[in-house]
Amino acid sequence: MNKRTSIHDILLVTALAMATGMAASGAAFAQDALYANPAKQFHAMGKLKAPSERTAYLPVTQVKWMLHGTGSASTGGGLGPGTKMIQEVNSSIDAARIGKIAQALHDDLVAQLESAGWNVQTRGELGEDVPKYRALAPDGELGVPRIKERSGEEYVLISPVGMPSVAHSGMALASASMAANSYARGKPGVSLFVTYGFSTAAIRETESRMLNMETKPVLTLFGSFAANTAASSTVVVSDGVAVANDIGTLSLTEETGVGAKVFRYMTGMRQIDKKVYALEPDWDKLETEAFRAGKAFNAQIVAQLR
Repeated sequence: MNKRTSIHDILLVTALAMATGMAASGAAFAQDALYANPAKQFHAMGKLKAPSERTAYLPVTQVKWMLHGTGSASTGGGLGPGTKMIQEVNSSIDAARIGKIAQALHDDLVAQLESAGWNVQTRGELGEDVPKYRALAPDGELGVPRIKERSGEEYVLISPVGMPSVAHSGMALASASMAANSYARGKPGVSLFVTYGFSTAAIRETESRMLNMETKPVLTLFGSFAANTAASSTVVVSDGVAVANDIGTLSLTEETGVGAKVFRYMTGMRQIDKKVYALEPDWDKLETEAFRAGKAFNAQIVAQLR
């Protein structure tokens, strides 16, 4: 699941790069425990030119947190109709906890940028002088913005207090990019748009000879950021990196019944083997590990801007 999400974003960035003829950024990376080979773990579109002054505008940072995860594997063709396995995870959400993570990561990014010699202007300091992003409305049930990926996965987007949550994939990416480019035009510094993406379940096909899948409660970070100056821009997407195992408890809530499997077999239909799990997160562990991973991602952002 995590690989598919990050690959979707990478393909989108690659397509944009091909369409605009822009070269990948060659900026330096920071190396740490999570990003042991950052030159291969990060994928950039566009080469950022140094701004005329070391000012970083920080109008939006946000956390993208998994609400619903899904993955599948299949066999097909041959002498029979084949089998498709589907596994899904529904996770409970603690908006206050995620908001706390979002604020902590924002504050850490500010601190790391300032330590590197940048003058940082936060959303509060910028006042009305901010990009015209399209803020997402809160979901009526959850009370926070909710987005659905083309893969079927769902996430909530939560920002620090006073910041909007902004969709940044698919067609929404083009709108956000236009707003960022327009905002940066004529400004001496660099404007940043940062998303810390977290999934809380790893759904994958096993390496056994027979078709099989497994789902585990694993925290994975897949971050992205856009940087815009008056004369250049870059979008950087990271591969998913596993941060911590056993970050909650999975419970099976639904699975394809024997009767349905027999019926499909007798009628020559393709077999569907579906399992749905509920994840009860360990929020104390998640808060600690998400902050640790996000700090490492922030170091990569700062390294790219040097």
